[in-house]
Amino acid sequence: METAGRQFVHPIKDLDIIAKMKEYLLAQSHLKYFLFIFGINTGLNFKEMSVLKVKDVKNKTQLSIAEGRNKRIRTIPISPSLQAEINNYVKFKDDEQFLFVSRRGKIITRTYAWQIINEAAEACGFKEQVGNQTMRKTYAYHHFIRTNDLVGLKEILGKSTRGALEYIDLNEEVVNQYLLRKRAPKSL
Repeated sequence: METAGRQFVHPIKDLDIIAKMKEYLLAQSHLKYFLFIFGINTGLNFKEMSVLKVKDVKNKTQLSIAEGRNKRIRTIPISPSLQAEINNYVKFKDDEQFLFVSRRGKIITRTYAWQIINEAAEACGFKEQVGNQTMRKTYAYHHFIRTNDLVGLKEILGKSTRGALEYIDLNEEVVNQYLLRKRAPKSL
């Protein structure tokens, strides 16, 4: 499936593949590992992640992000395990430094982030198409599977019901079953 000249990318649904990718990326570099775990645990897209500074996440229990053209504020909770990863990653960084910078001190590019995710997925046996949105889709998919909270998913993604379910790569049959189950009248 392709959309508007771009490849359709998939969420990583298999927790074993996620664990393998984390292990693989940690062996590569702390930056690559942190980019991946931060992305799959916050649901931010790469553009939002790339402008974050150390001070935005250090010792925080939540992030506030202004999204889209209307600058809607979305609050993202930071789990204790992600906070521990953040603290470990930023402990020797200046508060004004961007989170995702190369060894040369430059913010990593969208292309470099894609290469990180693509290489790790390939090395760990993930056969689906991946890209920067894979991290956001992975977060959204596992959020929905864990909570079955469609309203929350729609809020996170800023999408319609059908759009949110399709975004997390649920096939048409599953989407239709979910929508029918929600619309079915309940007996009194």
